Amino acid sequence: LDVAVEHSLQPFKERRDRAVLLVRIKEGPPYTIASSTIEGASPKWEPELRRVLLLKAGEPFHEGRLVGEAGRITQFYAQRGHLLARVDTDYRILEDHRVEVSFKIDEGPFYRLSGLIVTGNQKTRTRTIENAFRLPEGEPISNKEISETRRRLYRLGTFEGLSLRVPGLDAARAAPTEDEGEQEEVSLPVLIEVKERRSLGMEVGISYDTDWGFEGLLSLREENLLGRAKKVTLDVLGGDEKAEVKLGFADPTVFAQRATATAQLKYERKQQASFTEQRIEFEGGVFRKSRNNTYAPGLFLLFDWANVYDVVSDAPDAPEPSNTFNLFVRPQVVRDTRR
Repeated sequence: LDVAVEHSLQPFKERRDRAVLLVRIKEGPPYTIASSTIEGASPKWEPELRRVLLLKAGEPFHEGRLVGEAGRITQFYAQRGHLLARVDTDYRILEDHRVEVSFKIDEGPFYRLSGLIVTGNQKTRTRTIENAFRLPEGEPISNKEISETRRRLYRLGTFEGLSLRVPGLDAARAAPTEDEGEQEEVSLPVLIEVKERRSLGMEVGISYDTDWGFEGLLSLREENLLGRAKKVTLDVLGGDEKAEVKLGFADPTVFAQRATATAQLKYERKQQASFTEQRIEFEGGVFRKSRNNTYAPGLFLLFDWANVYDVVSDAPDAPEPSNTFNLFVRPQVVRDTRR
């Protein structure tokens, strides 16, 4: 706390257009925490606050740590229904460069959840949005659950904007109560406002290839099937020599939005010079992304069926008419380092 810094410019002998900046630091003695006291915390919260949050005796002290600890205490209460808790800090310097730290807490009202209000959804079902909020009615409103719900709703991929707030909380924050006695209990809803993105898309195209000739392409995508945030894709590629159809499905709401299920069915037919090949492939599974989207463990089932027929060549390397069937189980972990 008593650090002092002095600086001066010294001439540089080798060159007149240069100088040496000399910085002198006097660190002074280090200050440590002697003790910490709490005022205003209810008996049910004080033991936990002392165990996990407050600065401990013997630790280094500086005012930045005091401010940071006050923020952590405020967040502690916000996760337990006290959304308007306030923390005032103070410290007193003792002998031997020790500091006595004090926290004065105003817990504020205790807020319980009275229900959910969902607005702005034109296509998405209200129930689909409500399922992302896992706090039962009557439980303390938690800032952490509100933040987690915002993350889950964005992860659905059907909204380009959304907000979650507690109506009436801003007015209560602007006019705090002066009564520091027994805190009142208030029941309030959480308001979820969403702005949906376009969910239906279509692409049509045509191409020419010297091997396969002319081909047409049709691609359809629905990102919010039946208002349930499920995604369906259909891709059709067709021509004289080749045809391909892919049908895909993704559901990000599996296990109460804790995981995503995907499935893709593909049919392909190729007309070669001396034979015809058709193939059916299916891949389906479940994966879950970590909170920071870095790791995604999953388990997938793969099915493959191939049929070679209409063989008209007697060449040694010509394929034989055949039917093949394969089934695989594939566990995987994907690590994504993109930012």
